[in-house]
Amino acid sequence: MAAIIITKSIIIKAGACEQQRKLFSKTFPDGCTITRKNIIKAFAVGLEVEWIANKFYSDQALAEYEKVRDPAWAELQKVRDPALAEYEKVRANKLYDIYIKYHLCKEAIKWVDQLS
Repeated sequence: MAAIIITKSIIIKAGACEQQRKLFSKTFPDGCTITRKNIIKAFAVGLEVEWIANKFYSDQALAEYEKVRDPAWAELQKVRDPALAEYEKVRANKLYDIYIKYHLCKEAIKWVDQLS
C-alpha cells in the first residue's frame, strides 16, 4: 500500500479552516503520512481528524470506523457524565464557600465600621 501524504496545500484544497491550517502546519510542517502515530498526535493537538477522514476515506472505511466509534463514545459518556456532574458539584460548593466567606467578611467589616 502506498503511503498517503497529507500536506497543508491538500487540506487547503479540501476546505480546512484557517485555525486548522495553522495547527496542521505547526504540528506537521513538512506534511505527514497517515500513520497510527500521526493520527494520535493529530488528535492530541486538537486537529479535526474526523474531518480529514471524511475528506479522504471511502464511505466503506468511514462506516467501519463509525461501528467502533459510536459504542466507544457511548461508553465514554457513561463515565464522563457522572464525573462531570461531580466536578460541577465541587465547583458549585467551592464558589458558595467563597461567597459565604467573603460576603460574611464584608458584612462583618460594615458592622465594625458602624460601631466606630
